[in-house]
Amino acid sequence: MAAMCSLFIVAPGRFASGLVIIIALALFTVMGTLFCHFLKFIKMNEMKSVLLIAFVVFMVMLFRQILILTMPSLALSMSFILFLAAVSTYVISFMFTPEENTLLVDLKKNSLHIAKVSVYGFFVSLVRDVFGYGTFTFISFNGVIEKVIFPEDKISFMSFIASIPGGFILCALILVVYMLILKKIDVIKRAGL
Repeated sequence: MAAMCSLFIVAPGRFASGLVIIIALALFTVMGTLFCHFLKFIKMNEMKSVLLIAFVVFMVMLFRQILILTMPSLALSMSFILFLAAVSTYVISFMFTPEENTLLVDLKKNSLHIAKVSVYGFFVSLVRDVFGYGTFTFISFNGVIEKVIFPEDKISFMSFIASIPGGFILCALILVVYMLILKKIDVIKRAGL
């Protein structure tokens, strides 16, 4: 989970940017899992690592080109971040695990991991956008839609959250809360409740 923090920290502190990263991660994970099983089906496991990296880079380039066509300003502000998502150890580690399972089992397992990261990214992006800029941004085919929630003079003390150091602090706080929740769940499981 902590490995994915870098994506949401270096991304612009906008909800629209976080949403694009979440969509990209889901796409890369599902397509990568399908591609791994395709390689297994055609019995090319020896070349799996090279072909998988090439396929993921292809997917990033395709996704980035679609993003440039639909939302050029967002694609420009995202710059290299989509490539970080593709080569992230979090995403790649799920794709390089051996597929003794069926396709559906692997898709379910990988989707569960990406769902956790998506919830985390959703929350981080939303908090950074609302409290850092006082706005709510959303993606559309006409670009990014921005709705002002708080006037500038009301959020000036919170604008630190929208910066990269503010993103580090916010991510650290969220991870601490996440770890506390996991610890409480573990205690409840051990107690048999």
